[in-house]
Amino acid sequence: MFEAPLILGLLAGLLAVAYAVLLIKQIGKLPQGNEKMQSIARAIREGASAYMKRQYRTVAIVAVVVAAIAAAAALSAKTRSSSTAARWRLRFSAAQAEARALFPATT
Repeated sequence: MFEAPLILGLLAGLLAVAYAVLLIKQIGKLPQGNEKMQSIARAIREGASAYMKRQYRTVAIVAVVVAAIAAAAALSAKTRSSSTAARWRLRFSAAQAEARALFPATT
């Protein structure tokens, strides 16, 4: 029942990869152009590489900061929940003691 969409999806993916390989081969066979075109291509490649390097560094820094904040929040919540539970146990014990004092057992 669920196999047909899965198979269709896999076939579409394989077809897309095959088409991409075909395009890469066709574009690779084209001439690279004259010297001016090649120098422009090198400049674009260099700029794109510098841009991607900067982006990866920025994403890595943001990921580390977000992970540190998430870890701190998780540890804080864990500590807070255990201390909150302890406070509630103390309050419950105090309330029990008051109730016993106000309403002593008549046995």
